[in-house]
Amino acid sequence: MRKRKIENEKVRTEAWEQKQVIKWKRANQIKYSELQLLHASMNGVRISSPKIRKEIKEQGLEKGFPDLMLDVAKRDYHGLRIEMKRTKGGVVSKEQKLVLGKLEEAGYFVMVCKGCIEAIECICWYLDIPVPKLISNRMGVEGR
Repeated sequence: MRKRKIENEKVRTEAWEQKQVIKWKRANQIKYSELQLLHASMNGVRISSPKIRKEIKEQGLEKGFPDLMLDVAKRDYHGLRIEMKRTKGGVVSKEQKLVLGKLEEAGYFVMVCKGCIEAIECICWYLDIPVPKLISNRMGVEGR
């Protein structure tokens, strides 16, 4: 049986997907304290004010850096870097490819995740913590 494509199926934004990861992190950081070190860069935030844009660039905001950073050394890596994308349509830019490659060379585990489910699964794998039941049921993954 073929799956029918839903004509008006809404693809959520990268920002929405990232917010779900942060909500999950905040709900679980007491149980898994390493999650407290998961944080976001401001690169994905659209800033309409030229004055504020200039100010944050002067303070060091650079193009290409990943959206989420987990500064925990695990699995022979210095830390985890995640570039978030929408579940459909997100493209890694030239600057992002360059920065992600340099981070890999420097010893970080780097992943481009399409949506919050992939990102949460990646974080769980990296920290060796159980994949949330809702995700493991939805994705057919064995929970621990």
